[in-house]
Amino acid sequence: MLFRSENYKQMAEKFIKDYYKRYNPFNQEKTIALEERILINLDDSGDYKLQGYIDRLTEVKDGYYQIHDYKTNSRLPLPEYIQSDRQLALYSIGVKNKYPDAKDIRLIWHFLAFDKEIDSTRTEKELNELKQNTIQLIDEIENEEKFDTNPSGLCDWCEFITICKQRSEERRVGK
Repeated sequence: MLFRSENYKQMAEKFIKDYYKRYNPFNQEKTIALEERILINLDDSGDYKLQGYIDRLTEVKDGYYQIHDYKTNSRLPLPEYIQSDRQLALYSIGVKNKYPDAKDIRLIWHFLAFDKEIDSTRTEKELNELKQNTIQLIDEIENEEKFDTNPSGLCDWCEFITICKQRSEERRVGK
């Protein structure tokens, strides 16, 4: 059995080779940015803001943008996931704000383990509903007084690990 790091290295090599074969000579669109920080205003008053980082932003032709997100999932998502995904849809709001010439924005997920590309778009109505739903969610979170822990393999990367009651209890009892 391969060590995990060696297995990950082989998977990464396969993903890169497959990606290269699929997109070579890489002239389908113009890359505008990589790991682009994007600011997302959810309301006109500026009270509700988010930020994110777009893996890759491209322009196919004037005003036609694509937001690319690269995934290494071991399973393909259900179509409902793609259609209800908030992340790239929120990024599209930020792109529309940053690039007023945007006529169309495609959301593209690259599932590298499957050499598969899935794309989607959002209507203005859908984006407005997303803004309102996100504002509502922010309000709910800010009004919440109790935050239960949800331990997982991601705990080591959590920005709240230093104040997490679950982790401090585990350290206290020597887990």
